[in-house]
Amino acid sequence: MEPWGADLDFSWRAKAAGFDLLACPDALFELSFTDEEKPVPPAFLSSAVLLARKWGLAELEAELAARLERAGERLPEVAMEMLPGRARAAADLRGGPFFGDPLW
Repeated sequence: MEPWGADLDFSWRAKAAGFDLLACPDALFELSFTDEEKPVPPAFLSSAVLLARKWGLAELEAELAARLERAGERLPEVAMEMLPGRARAAADLRGGPFFGDPLW
């Protein structure tokens, strides 16, 4: 899951395994793009497509695929094995895949 999505994948797997997740709302991080001023790089979109495939997020995968196509990029040809339904329930993108509103 490089360069985007490894943290989500790990968190969702931990949640699916029954672990509680903690958030630090004061944590800061910096990316070289903002999705408004600078578009999300195609490598990040491709990784997000793979994450969506793995977790059975068909609507997100379609949205990301459309963004890749608009950018003139090809979809990743990697076939991801979808996780079982019970595990997929741990996937939570209420904040959006890139720059959603804070959940806390």
